[in-house]
Amino acid sequence: MVSRRLQDSANRLFGKAATFIENGEYDRALESLKDVDKIMKKEKDPEISFHTLFLKGYAISKARDPEEALEFYGEALKIIEPLFSEEPGKKNYQKFISNTIEEIGSSFDELIDEERAKELLRPMKKQFEKVVRAFEELVKSDPENQEYLSGFLEIIGSMGLCYQVGELMDETVKLFDKKIDIYEKLFELGSGETDFLGDFDEDIELYGYFFRNYGHLKEAEENYLRAAGIYRKMIERNPENSMAEYYLSYTYSYLGSLYSDMETLEKAERYYEEAVELMDKGYKEFPEDYAYAVSLANIHESYGIAFSNREDLEKSIANYTKAREIYRDLIINHPSEFAHNKKIAMYLDDLGDRFSKIGEFEAAELCYKDKLDVFRNLHDEDPEDLNPIFEISDTYEELGDLFAEHGETEKAKDYYEKEIEIYESLLETEPDALDYKTYKAEVQAAIGKLYLDKEPEKAQKYFEDALSVIENNFGLEAEMDIHYSVLKKVLNNFIQLFKNQEEHEKASEMYSKLLAVQQRMLDLNPEEREYKEDLAVTYTNLALLHSERGDIEQEARYHRLALDIHEKILEESSDYPLFLQRFVTGIYLLGSRIKLDEESRGKESGIVKEYLELAKKAENKLYAVKPEIMEEKEMIAEIAEKMGISFRENEMYEEAIEEFKRSLAIREKLHEKNPEDLNYLTVLEGTFHQMGITFLAQTDLEKAKEALEKAMNLNAKLLETDPEDFNYLARSPMIFETYSSVLENMGKSEEAAKYLAKAEEINAKLGYSNE
Repeated sequence: MVSRRLQDSANRLFGKAATFIENGEYDRALESLKDVDKIMKKEKDPEISFHTLFLKGYAISKARDPEEALEFYGEALKIIEPLFSEEPGKKNYQKFISNTIEEIGSSFDELIDEERAKELLRPMKKQFEKVVRAFEELVKSDPENQEYLSGFLEIIGSMGLCYQVGELMDETVKLFDKKIDIYEKLFELGSGETDFLGDFDEDIELYGYFFRNYGHLKEAEENYLRAAGIYRKMIERNPENSMAEYYLSYTYSYLGSLYSDMETLEKAERYYEEAVELMDKGYKEFPEDYAYAVSLANIHESYGIAFSNREDLEKSIANYTKAREIYRDLIINHPSEFAHNKKIAMYLDDLGDRFSKIGEFEAAELCYKDKLDVFRNLHDEDPEDLNPIFEISDTYEELGDLFAEHGETEKAKDYYEKEIEIYESLLETEPDALDYKTYKAEVQAAIGKLYLDKEPEKAQKYFEDALSVIENNFGLEAEMDIHYSVLKKVLNNFIQLFKNQEEHEKASEMYSKLLAVQQRMLDLNPEEREYKEDLAVTYTNLALLHSERGDIEQEARYHRLALDIHEKILEESSDYPLFLQRFVTGIYLLGSRIKLDEESRGKESGIVKEYLELAKKAENKLYAVKPEIMEEKEMIAEIAEKMGISFRENEMYEEAIEEFKRSLAIREKLHEKNPEDLNYLTVLEGTFHQMGITFLAQTDLEKAKEALEKAMNLNAKLLETDPEDFNYLARSPMIFETYSSVLENMGKSEEAAKYLAKAEEINAKLGYSNE
């Protein structure tokens, strides 16, 4: 055991280090901990070693270096885990282990490099498992000890965050199951309502979203259903348990959202109706408890979202409207609580966006106006606080954007001008504030854009006023991203204006300015991927401009510059799945855009093939880094099919077949999970048809025949469900005609003629001519 004198010295130094950390003096904190290292050279003590390593990690994490912090926390965990496992009932050890795992979780959450996170987590996992086992034994020794249970709950929560960051799905599921077990035990012991119900709901929601985001819908469903069962048991034990009913209502809404995602709309609607009924009951029973009103509005909004992408929007509109009426009622009838409530203002902002997306512009305007009233009240309450002013400005911009999108130019202009008035007022008090000048210039550009098509001279005047200001601001503060962002927007507006007027020389001048600005940003931030991507996009747009002008040499030059940048970006970022997924989609769409441009001009070059080859290269890296992305990704399947068609059109047949197979693999899994959804049969039929066309182009006739027969079988199944469906019928002759060509090439002319006759018969029925 370390001597009292050395223990006191270490504690004193720990106190100093903690004070330095609190004051943001991280280097001084680390210096003071070096003195503890000197003490430890004389006499070893595991607790002092633990505290030293923990505080070093804590100082470094506060200095924003999560990777190095994790290395120290990992060493601290190695020391404290055996002490805790030996004496899990000791409160100090419980506290030490809990703090360590919590800080490890926070550092993992801040670490951007996913692969490095997994690498650092690997050695810690064994210690985590030992901690769980020790706590399980502790709880087993005294199963009704609420202190042990709540401590275990806290530690599992921090571990869960680590496993989520490391994408260890199986471990996360097992850990969360343990967490629910503990919650259930605590509720049985009667401590749920006051201490744990809110935490339980938060966990159910967060883990549910985590499972759903990674495509583990079954786990999400089980999670929600188990939670609902626990709440129902609580209500059975105590029918007056209004808090359990309150959270049960939210759980039903989570189930509604999940089933909506799964396209199981009857279940979605049933659970949303139950959620609304339960929350409405509380709303009426406890009118003085405004949490019920806010929660009921939230559930109505979630209900509306579930049906916002359907052909029948009535449910969506009705639920959004109900949510808006509840918020409005709170503001009018309870002004002391809600007329100054920022949270209600943000809910209204979100609801305005929801209405806007489904084309309910007047309802969206009402939401934004209610939001305006809240922030005006807040401004009146404290005129020195600028935050409400900025919120009012943002809301005028949202209203301007809303009516600009709806084509109501003058109404949009009125709202934009109100926003300009705010910045002019701010500039009266701070005439040198460059950011206010930039924001004002941005709004001027937005007004100019309103007149871009119909009144180009007026648009140009607004753009010129904005440009003169923003160029100056960028020159003075190029490092401020806001100036670059607005300058880029204004220059692109000018480019669009001059292209519309076919003034290509003027458009080229603006492109030159834009390139200079983007190069300046890259010089200041050479590692910033966003600026590289911006530069590549500008080169591609310049290539397309020169294509319009018939300048083949300059077109090729700019495409080459763009491709070189994309190649470098891919090389530097090849280990990030989310980036790779976006990159594949973006490059494919870019290649498709160039293909359309070439087709419209009756020309063909090899550049489209280069873009598609780059997309393929990125896709291969994506599947190498994260092969599980193939599962349940409809968007990936759709892109794969489109890429397959593009590859075939560019005579890249092997690549095309690979893409079609990738698309089929995803869609077949989706069909297995949703056998009643005919949409999957339709897309599978289409993909098999495309494969058949591709094999035919390769003259691989047996494989073409096999693929087309699968397409015909699927089409027949669809027609069994509705023999008169126009879409099913219209696709039949296309498949028959391709199949007829395959048979003809195989020397089966008689059979080929039969299928061609079938195609002609259906076309005649549909009113098409084969001439």
